[in-house]
Amino acid sequence: MSPPRLSKTAAKKKTAPRKMAPATPPPRILVVGGHPGASVYGVVCALAIDAKKEIHRVDLAALVSQHTEETKGNLDKLFRQAKAKDRILFFEDADTVFERRREVRNSHDRYANIDVNHLLEKLDRFPGMAVFASNRPSNLDDAVFRRCQQVISIEPPPPRRKTARG
Repeated sequence: MSPPRLSKTAAKKKTAPRKMAPATPPPRILVVGGHPGASVYGVVCALAIDAKKEIHRVDLAALVSQHTEETKGNLDKLFRQAKAKDRILFFEDADTVFERRREVRNSHDRYANIDVNHLLEKLDRFPGMAVFASNRPSNLDDAVFRRCQQVISIEPPPPRRKTARG
């Protein structure tokens, strides 16, 4: 018995090239949380390699000043440089600056809230990727999570078993 013959249209359908689904773009804003000692930086490096970009590690202590205008200037410069060089912004220990905003009880609270607001505004206009790392992600301001497309949680390794030595 001879094999069944395909019509010309069936043959064309079988040999037509398949269209690949477009690659999913990487998330623009991420929160990476993990226990102290977790390799959060390793996760950020993997993201950078995948995106073919360099990492700009943000020193939050150097950015924030006692003077609000100086802090705003530092933030403006940071975002301008990161955009020009197309780098990933990596905010290590982000909960130190992006902590939950609180009710204003004194001038310190008021200015801390202004700094967070300005930083979030700059983030909204930043076209690149930003990663917020924290050992306590639950302490991050809700506004960070509203802007976030992905949360990565690094679980602690399982406890080591003690083995009897003979």
